[in-house]
Amino acid sequence: MAPSALLASLIRASGLEPRQIEDRLGSKVGDLRSALEGRSDLTLRQTLAVLAHLGIEPNLYFEALFPRPVNHHEGARLAEHLRERIREADLEPREPTTAPLAPSELEVRVREAIREASRASNGSR
Repeated sequence: MAPSALLASLIRASGLEPRQIEDRLGSKVGDLRSALEGRSDLTLRQTLAVLAHLGIEPNLYFEALFPRPVNHHEGARLAEHLRERIREADLEPREPTTAPLAPSELEVRVREAIREASRASNGSR
């Protein structure tokens, strides 16, 4: 189940309207409804605030979204699947190919990058 669908179900079950929750939490009008309809996402902080307002423990919400493996064997299989996906996506950590920059050299490079970005944005106007 998608996070927005589960949250929408919990809000419906509470008998409250999204607008009422937005008012009580001081949210911008339409933010919650937009997220519940899948047009935007809530931040973790916003999600936790909605759950607190509904009186729902966050761990119950997240366990419903991401159930734990039933047994150790299934957990090991899922972990191996994740490791394989990381290898396929070439996301494994690598040793740095060059020595790290000295702080003074890093500062020089950051300043140069800022100057170049500033020149580029001034030149594009």
